[in-house]
Amino acid sequence: MIQCWQPVNEEFEVYEDEIDNLWSYLQDRGVIEGSMDTFLNVDNELATTGSLTTEEIIVSSIPQNNESEEESAEEDEQLTPVSRQQAYQAFMQFNQYVEETVKDPKLMQMCDKFMDFFEKQRLEALCQKHITDYYH
Repeated sequence: MIQCWQPVNEEFEVYEDEIDNLWSYLQDRGVIEGSMDTFLNVDNELATTGSLTTEEIIVSSIPQNNESEEESAEEDEQLTPVSRQQAYQAFMQFNQYVEETVKDPKLMQMCDKFMDFFEKQRLEALCQKHITDYYH
């Protein structure tokens, strides 16, 4: 029986010779290759413990974008502005689709509001602005 205040090293030294003999026996039989130290230390460099910091968790959860900020800014600059006429034509196609296939009254009411918006835009473009509107 080992007392908790007595050193333990003395008892383990007895087993060290037996372990070395067993290791040599297994090596001779071709069961194990390499030294016992290599076998025991094979996983020392593996990260098996520890928890991530909050910052590491956040960084790992954000999808990595391979594009640089300059490339995405260039793509934004390459977009051509849409004219009122192009927007109106695209909306008219959408409106036709809704009327022919969807036939949802709420969606058709929203389309009517868009029609009103485009009509208002068209009328504003036709009216000449007062000269004081340019000097605010």
